[in-house]
Amino acid sequence: MTIAALPIAETTVAHPGGIVRTTEYGRVMSVLDQAGSGHGTLVELSGDPGYGKTRLLTAVASEARRRGVDVIRGRCLETHRGRPFHPLIDAFSTWRPAGGEAGTQATAFIRALAAAGDMLAEAETGRCRLLAELRSLLADTLTAASGPHLLLLDDMHLVDRASVELLDILARWPVENPLSVVVAHRPRQAPTVLQATLQHCAEVGVVERVRLAPLSLRQSAELLGMPATAPELVDLHERGAGNPLYLTALAERAAADSGLPPSGGRAQTSGGGYYDAAGEPPDLWTRSALGARLLAEAAPLDQRQRLVAHAAAVLGDVFSVNAVAAVAQLGRDETCRTLGLLRGRDLVRTVPGGDLAFRHPLLSRCLYGETDPCWRAAAHRRAFEHLRSLFAPPGVLARHAEGSGSHGRPGDTAVLVAAAGAAVQGGRGPEAAHWLSAAMRLHRAGLDTDASTSTNAHAHAHAPTLAPVGPDVWRPVVDLLARHGDLPRLSALGPEILSTPGALGPAGHAEAAAHLAMVSASLGHRDHAMALLTAALAHTRGPAEEARLRVYLQLARIISGGIPAATEVIELAAAVPADDHLTRAGAFAVRALTATLTAGEAADGRWVNAAAAAFDTLGATGSDVAGAGAGAEPYYLQCLGWTEAMLGRYGSAHDRLTRALRATREHGEHHLLPALLNSLAYVHYQSGRMSEAIEIAREAHRASDLAGRADQAALAHAVATAAWAGLGRSPTFGPELPAGVHTDAPRTPLTALLFAEAALAVGDGTAVRALLGAEGETWRVAEPIPVLGARIYEALAAAARLTGQDPGPWANRAEQAAGQVALPEQRGFALLARGHALGPGPRADRCYLEAAELLATAPAGTRARELARLARRQLPRPAAAALGELTAREKEVAELAGDGLRTRDIARRLRVSPRTVDTHLAHIYDKLGVSSRVELARMLSTTD
Repeated sequence: MTIAALPIAETTVAHPGGIVRTTEYGRVMSVLDQAGSGHGTLVELSGDPGYGKTRLLTAVASEARRRGVDVIRGRCLETHRGRPFHPLIDAFSTWRPAGGEAGTQATAFIRALAAAGDMLAEAETGRCRLLAELRSLLADTLTAASGPHLLLLDDMHLVDRASVELLDILARWPVENPLSVVVAHRPRQAPTVLQATLQHCAEVGVVERVRLAPLSLRQSAELLGMPATAPELVDLHERGAGNPLYLTALAERAAADSGLPPSGGRAQTSGGGYYDAAGEPPDLWTRSALGARLLAEAAPLDQRQRLVAHAAAVLGDVFSVNAVAAVAQLGRDETCRTLGLLRGRDLVRTVPGGDLAFRHPLLSRCLYGETDPCWRAAAHRRAFEHLRSLFAPPGVLARHAEGSGSHGRPGDTAVLVAAAGAAVQGGRGPEAAHWLSAAMRLHRAGLDTDASTSTNAHAHAHAPTLAPVGPDVWRPVVDLLARHGDLPRLSALGPEILSTPGALGPAGHAEAAAHLAMVSASLGHRDHAMALLTAALAHTRGPAEEARLRVYLQLARIISGGIPAATEVIELAAAVPADDHLTRAGAFAVRALTATLTAGEAADGRWVNAAAAAFDTLGATGSDVAGAGAGAEPYYLQCLGWTEAMLGRYGSAHDRLTRALRATREHGEHHLLPALLNSLAYVHYQSGRMSEAIEIAREAHRASDLAGRADQAALAHAVATAAWAGLGRSPTFGPELPAGVHTDAPRTPLTALLFAEAALAVGDGTAVRALLGAEGETWRVAEPIPVLGARIYEALAAAARLTGQDPGPWANRAEQAAGQVALPEQRGFALLARGHALGPGPRADRCYLEAAELLATAPAGTRARELARLARRQLPRPAAAALGELTAREKEVAELAGDGLRTRDIARRLRVSPRTVDTHLAHIYDKLGVSSRVELARMLSTTD
């Protein structure tokens, strides 16, 4: 027999019985083929605990019986470890052969094994003769039974020496009746005699060696029934270390943790320790089926071994001999010897660097959970003091500070705060939230203890000082969680912050609640934000604070994607004290956006002008920005900037949003980035700066994905698609749904409109109708908000013209919508729509030219200018003698003005001042006898 090489190939097809290790299964099943041809063999099946050896043996046994092979199965037991031949006795005691003679022979063989064991225990002489007799008796037993036989022996790392010797004889001197033997064991726990025997048999070619490796990622996916691309699969696979037993337990735990990631909320801290981010009870794993199985391995430990194992579990996944000795309160040598025994049982292993670690973190959790709570708290305090003397990092000390319970000290708060800060620096939001929550609990307990134990002023003055847990500590944690859209942990952390007096800071409860609410609103969770603000109204410290919270309340509606009722914002500014300049400016901004988004008030610019003037004053003087409510400035600026963008004031909107973005980055309010970046990208798009729009939209898309904002991700994709189309790149989506947008993505009028404009840029009217038309249900926009109405109806009019339908009805609706809001830009869209309805001719040309002047550099303005050029080509071409009177510079200005560029755009193009451009235009009008840019453009068109 030859020994096959053992490359473990990745497989993707599971065995019908649920076996994902198809390669190893096939190797073992080859034994049956050899048995069927009259040749017996020995197979070694090795692998770490939980790798699936028993499961694989069960599948092999089932297939063997199906093929008519007689299966004999036994296993070793910890309690029978010193009993000779006990795995063979177990196997043949449970064997039920066909035929009475075989049963009699089996009984005789079992009795001979038991007697031989007693004889071997008494003397070493005659071992070879005795083993040979047992081999002959086994051969007679198998001969009495018909058919080939398969002997499966499990847990052979607990085997006795005599059984190994008999197996050695059977491997090198097979019985005549075909007998195939599979020996399964844990290589790290296998006795030396078994390892030496199997190695020798391999060298002489009488054993097939199959070693189970960790599962591949694809095998883990099959085992769990998950797609190979599932984002949580990698985390489960890595935490389970490719071990099927741990992998399935972790997946089941993750599925049971509603509201938490599939990782179960557990994460590694620095230094190999771990923390309980999900708030799991210490004995959670101990009480599980996995815990019962793992703790069964620790059942044979004596009192000293169990003490050392528990001390190591308190220290975490990785520990040193000295640390275990300190926690267990034992000498170093005694601890080292005991750890050596645990290593022999493969409960702990040596890791690079000389330290030790449990075989798997779940084993550590199970042992930790079975410890006595009082002993555990004292052990954590001993671990804390020992590790602190070694200058361990805060992430390692924090676990023991938290676990010390009644043995905790006020100074531990500083350690927990430092651990939270280190986690923030490392970008580990769940860990940071856990340590911060623990610090606040300890902070509250320390305040209660001080209040109850300090009986006089002198005692209170000398009480330990609690570490601060104010806004400068918790706001970075909140921002990190918000950046990743982790609302469950934000929701859990909020009550901890609001119930800790030291966390509120000088601004008090209301401002802390307002900040948490605005974070929730920026993540799109309106109900949670409104609940926080409504509750905070009960804790206000006066009218000024109440007025500020009421502004926040309406702002939260806007930030989360809603529109406040006009009746709720009318009196906002009046209730704000005159000296609270920032909140007053914010109230104006909220009123301005509400007016812009509701019918009949968009043209009334007094509120947006009032808000702009207030913010311009704040920007010039810095007044009040550092006072109460200063944290809301980026929200107010975003609100005002978006309002100005909706009104077509792109220059001021750009300045406002840039200022808000700068403040957001400076203050670490990264949860605002998706909406702010999208707003800025939109402004660039509308201003004709397509490259800038694409770049910022990409950043907005990344921030939106990170925060879990599907609505903002869809908007970023829409802006980028429209901008690319404006640069001449054809969109890749069809009429049903834009490519790259999930079917469950929020469908807003603006998102649909931007995709429609991208389709218009390449002349795809069918896609426009599918995106905006009433007959398409996927992205239906039945009743657009008034400020976008004329623009949407113009797109539908253009689509009707492209598809051979009547644009007239859409042009009429565009004019009605533009008249409702009375904004220049919307008037430009209405003119553009009317041009579509008029068809080729002078009247359409006039509409397009007027629309181009109103729409300026917007993408629709570019379309209007192109349509005007097409219309001019159909007009008679008059003589151009008058144009010869113009100077070279005047001709340049005339051509640019005829193309619809505004004065400042011409000035920027020619690198002159706007006043110089106006002077040139006056001369041009005089020389050509025209009185407007429209007439100038018409005259120029006749010379093209």
